[in-house]
Amino acid sequence: QVSRLSPFSELAGRDLSGAANLSVNGQGVVGAQTFEATVEARTTNVSVSIDAVDALLDGVSDLSFTARRGIDKRFELQDLKYDGLGTIRLDGTVTGSSLEDAEVDGKLLVDVPNLAPLSGVAGRQMSGSVLANVDATGQVMQGPLTLRGNARTQDVVTGLDPLLTGRSDLQFDARRNADGLYTLSAFTYRGIGTITLDGTVTGTSLEDAAIDGRVQADLPRLAPLSGLAGREMSGA
Repeated sequence: QVSRLSPFSELAGRDLSGAANLSVNGQGVVGAQTFEATVEARTTNVSVSIDAVDALLDGVSDLSFTARRGIDKRFELQDLKYDGLGTIRLDGTVTGSSLEDAEVDGKLLVDVPNLAPLSGVAGRQMSGSVLANVDATGQVMQGPLTLRGNARTQDVVTGLDPLLTGRSDLQFDARRNADGLYTLSAFTYRGIGTITLDGTVTGTSLEDAAIDGRVQADLPRLAPLSGLAGREMSGA
């Protein structure tokens, strides 16, 4: 049991805080800093000085995974399970020498019943819930990343609120390049209507997103989009 993580900041190469109750079973070579282990942990208000990770580790979280570290000083995580603000399961691997260069390759299950605690990470007010199944390949924090999958949302607030009112189902194929530019393709939406994209949407955020292609929309009621359009709308 580690009541304070801050003394390990120098070893980790980043500011750490919070507490963790760890159970580790495995073997390793101390001098070479190589190991293989199965880890179970309950963390409390842990911070690793990475916004996206800190938001998930706020409060009490349960983690389990198998870990390996070779003589090349790169780690490999498998069978990652997280229960805290929601549930994350990875059927695949995370590899790298640190969080900054970590790469994922596998299938992700993400179930977040309340998005509000992630508002700071997203840089916008968020609420609602999401359940997603995603094939993920690439660099986690920055650089090339490919995400393909589907998601079911409920009353999500992100900036496209009228479209995500109530239950919505999404299918998508998204890529991020080395410069942080996202490209969304093969996109289908079913909620207050149906929207299908045959083309691409590119940008670094919703604010600078640009569409190139054909959009087919079937909206039985336009009234829910009045706020988004900035005027009263009706009809189909």
